[in-house]
Amino acid sequence: MTPRFFEFLYNMPNGDNSGTLWAMRLDVPAEPDPVRKPCSICGARPMRYHGMGRAQRVQGKYWADIFGAATGPGRLYSERVVKGLRSIGATGFVEEPAIIESVTSRELFDDSGPDYYYLTITGEISIDWKRSGLNEPCPVCGAPRSAQIKCPEKLYPLYESWDGSDLFYGRPFGGPFCTYRVLMLARERRWTNFKFYPIDRTDYERSNWEGIDYLGSYWPPVWYADRPSAGKTREEWLEEYFSNKGETQSDFLYYQIAQRALDDLGDEVLAPLTERFNNGSLRAAQAIRSIAQRGTPVPPDLLDRAEQAVWADEVKYNPHLFERNQDGRLKYKNVT
Repeated sequence: MTPRFFEFLYNMPNGDNSGTLWAMRLDVPAEPDPVRKPCSICGARPMRYHGMGRAQRVQGKYWADIFGAATGPGRLYSERVVKGLRSIGATGFVEEPAIIESVTSRELFDDSGPDYYYLTITGEISIDWKRSGLNEPCPVCGAPRSAQIKCPEKLYPLYESWDGSDLFYGRPFGGPFCTYRVLMLARERRWTNFKFYPIDRTDYERSNWEGIDYLGSYWPPVWYADRPSAGKTREEWLEEYFSNKGETQSDFLYYQIAQRALDDLGDEVLAPLTERFNNGSLRAAQAIRSIAQRGTPVPPDLLDRAEQAVWADEVKYNPHLFERNQDGRLKYKNVT
């Protein structure tokens, strides 16, 4: 089934010799939004980025239609992206001009680039924060009350809350997102350096997949990556997980792949993991804790025993991270 909405990102440099367009710093003037008043409950007031954006120490081998920065808000878009969005009547953004203040790559010196713009994205869609495992937002304005340190495994958008914009952010977390027609515009106009993922992609897909092949010869493309457990049976993944000693870098990589496959299988592997744990396997305890963190329902008493077993091993190497309750049970310091 074709997804309705898509997260859009940009390629990031991978090593010193990468030719990907990138800036070390992006500055955009910011001010409190003059239209929207502070929330009566939490006091949050949206910021508006307004005025000339400035990209500094830009590097890469070619100019592209989108690029980001090591520090600073958002990303910059080429003039042809903005003109393309305007040509289809796209909504949910305000463009502001940006300039390239300094360039560090010879290839960019020799080729004058396009005009760039910073986009203030104004559209919104609500995210089911409980189901997505997000921090609780303000009940009145929906703004996040604290920084989202832990990246959610998957976002669950409330589609009926979408405001109809073509470009939009999730509230209280996620994005930027776009509609299908923006994805098709990127394909038709051959925009460069973009990455698109379905709005309901998993964290694994974002980390281990290059995204939808929006410029590819075949359409429709593959919308979602294969599951981490694809290609092997449950028994084969269990065997690989428990037999791998992780003594070399290559072994450890395969161990991590097997762990991710078990996380994906979830309740399908809970019974054999429990059996191994009851027979004294520390690695089974680690796997039970891991699948629970990824959302698999695990009986509380089993999860508690698995966590205590894992922490009893960890405390040997990082005793400063733990403390004991009055009953002698381990817990992380400053965590209740």
